[in-house]
Amino acid sequence: MKIGFKAIEALRHNPKSFWSESTFRGGGRSKFVRWQDSIGCYHSHNDDLKKAETYLRKTMSNVKTLKDEELINYLGYLQQYHLDYSKLQSTNFQYRKNFNFPLKLDYEFGGQIPRVDLNIDKDGYSIYFFEKELYDWEDELRFPLLQNFMATYFDCKNKDVYVGAYFLKEGKHRAKSYSQKQVNDSVDELNKIVTEIEKHRKKK
Repeated sequence: MKIGFKAIEALRHNPKSFWSESTFRGGGRSKFVRWQDSIGCYHSHNDDLKKAETYLRKTMSNVKTLKDEELINYLGYLQQYHLDYSKLQSTNFQYRKNFNFPLKLDYEFGGQIPRVDLNIDKDGYSIYFFEKELYDWEDELRFPLLQNFMATYFDCKNKDVYVGAYFLKEGKHRAKSYSQKQVNDSVDELNKIVTEIEKHRKKK
């Protein structure tokens, strides 16, 4: 049974919610997701901004409700991404890769990581999610957990993995490396969450 990267934040406050029934309603790709698709195009073509802009215009043309102003904004977001990415001391290594990390009691911590970078100014890797708005993200449990699991995956030291996000409207990448104590505490908390989830499964 999988515990999603983003789902962990709700589960730390209410482990029982893991067993809540939910209904998935499919729909078209959002404008924000289409913008992320264009970032995939950008990186798959050696960080070619023009190709990414062409892709973005084409995919956005499939959105019937798209306004001209929105397209201009998303093109601007793409250009800002290019500028900020160019300032980083890291380079894209993997884009939209799925990871699943085994936990106790046949659970796993998994999901898709939007971007994994290889650091070029120091050892290790940087992990980025995409978020629309800047918020107080540093206390979220997924970040130190992913620092721990990705360090194991890449066989490197915890301190050599940075985790964070690119914030669309701010136009900046933000990432940090958590202390070993913070990482250890996050793993302990995850184990407690899994135990609580399992307790509620037995009560169903």
